[in-house]
Amino acid sequence: MLRERRLERGLTQQQLADRVLLSKSQISDYENKRYIMKVPVAKVIADTLGCRIEDLYEWHYRNPEES
Repeated sequence: MLRERRLERGLTQQQLADRVLLSKSQISDYENKRYIMKVPVAKVIADTLGCRIEDLYEWHYRNPEES
């Protein structure tokens, strides 16, 4: 979801990384799901991209009654 939000804003990975004080490789790792963003990082990125933190994650809901 991060990649989509970044591209909507017309930013490269490097441009986003520079704005949020992370490395380009960290942005790539988050986009390719090698690492999951912690909430403080997601907050900074969301603020920079003008979206909600929830917009940066894929959400999978499980019905507890189906367990």
